[in-house]
Amino acid sequence: MDVYLLVGNLYKAFAQRPRPAHFINPAFRENGQGSVLDSLALPDIGLAELGGGCAQRLDHLGDDALAYCLPRLLELALMGLHSHDGQLFAEHLLQLLGSNEERERFESYSEAEVMAVLDALDYLYIELGEQMTSCTLDDALMFWAEKVC
Repeated sequence: MDVYLLVGNLYKAFAQRPRPAHFINPAFRENGQGSVLDSLALPDIGLAELGGGCAQRLDHLGDDALAYCLPRLLELALMGLHSHDGQLFAEHLLQLLGSNEERERFESYSEAEVMAVLDALDYLYIELGEQMTSCTLDDALMFWAEKVC
């Protein structure tokens, strides 16, 4: 599948998600971390705003913000595959998407959203399969595939 079509399908699947008032969970907002993301349009959110390749702010996103931003986050992962920071970001995002501790965050996702995420994960598997930590990619693929069944 063409990566641009894939990204377009992600945005289409998540289009009904409203923009949250605040992106960062309240516990982390006290440290001033939320102000940058809260003020940006979705297409303007990049790796720098998310903490660089380590993507440290992904863990601080609230559930609504994660759902709203997921098309952009996956777009960054898909488009950044050929850079070191992009690969680090993709691996961190995959850890989040396949983590047992994070599964309840994704329970309310629609079938269209789940399928769009799964398509993106399949693409990452094809492009990065052997370069990624196998359990990270496998865990994410298995979790999202189970949501379809």
